[in-house]
Formats: sequence, structure tokens, C-alpha cells
Amino acid sequence: MMTFHETEVGLRQKFNRSNKDSIYNYSAHFLNDLQETSFERSVA
Repeated sequence: MMTFHETEVGLRQKFNRSNKDSIYNYSAHFLNDLQETSFERSVA
């Protein structure tokens, strides 16, 4: 698991290479995954 800082840097690099549509799609998936994992952790 990456730290938040590493993730943020990685996202910024990806954003710089992408157009706005793929940035939106990527961040939507990323937030979705984040919510699911934190939800699973809180339930477990």
C-alpha cells in the first residue's frame, strides 16, 4: 500500500500526462476504491 504522499505524487504525474476526461475517470475510480477499502476496514 502506498502512502498518501506517494499516491498524491503519482496522481499528479498521471494528471499531467492525461486529458481532463481521463483525469476525471481515474480520480472517480480512485475515490471509489478508497471509499470501499475504508468501508471494509471499518466493518471488519
